[in-house]
Amino acid sequence: MSKKNELLKLHEFENNIPYKRPENPVNLHERTLTSITNALDAEAYLDAQGQLWIAKDKLHQILRTTKANANDLFDSFDDIKRIGDYLYVRAYQVMGIISKEIEEADTLKKGKYLSFSEQCLIAIRDSDRAKVKRAEYLEEWREKKKSLKKQRIKKYDIEFDELTGKTLVRKTAEFSHIRSSSLHKSLSLDIENGLIVNKSTHDLITSLEVCDEEELKFLCEQEGWNVSWYDKYQEYLREN
Repeated sequence: MSKKNELLKLHEFENNIPYKRPENPVNLHERTLTSITNALDAEAYLDAQGQLWIAKDKLHQILRTTKANANDLFDSFDDIKRIGDYLYVRAYQVMGIISKEIEEADTLKKGKYLSFSEQCLIAIRDSDRAKVKRAEYLEEWREKKKSLKKQRIKKYDIEFDELTGKTLVRKTAEFSHIRSSSLHKSLSLDIENGLIVNKSTHDLITSLEVCDEEELKFLCEQEGWNVSWYDKYQEYLREN
């Protein structure tokens, strides 16, 4: 096994995903269409969450452009991952570029090639394998999320509501995410991305749709609650 494949296996990346390939468009070169599907077979990956990633080194083939142009586009992406010496970008960002390039294509043929790339990416994203991985991850995520309260209380021996300072009612107390678990999935299972609060505290936070640290800090200042968690949280973000 190559060094690259060892890294990918270690990080639960999976390629050569079975999917229903779209029909080849008429009046396009078979060789070019094959280069697109070969690139996707080799360098389109599903992670443990069922999210689709594309390797930087095959991006030019999928986007039907030069390597230099593809590298410039890659530098504009923010949802990227580095594994060893290799770089990957989430496929939804690639599809956004493809959609824009289809609208601005200077030839009909280029637009058709890009549409084929787009259809292949959608087919992989919606493949049975991707759906299974997403369903498995969601089930696991829900179970792990339930344990966050217990983990944080045990680690920090929490006896008081971390925001109001009132005695903690352990039976009904809740883990309140600082950054919304629905908007920030990558932080959603980290006990440092939440505080242990009484149910009434959490109910107020939820009713006001507080979804990040700035909004929570503002609420704390309004209510006269503790804000010492804020600097600690900023340090945590810098380290992660």
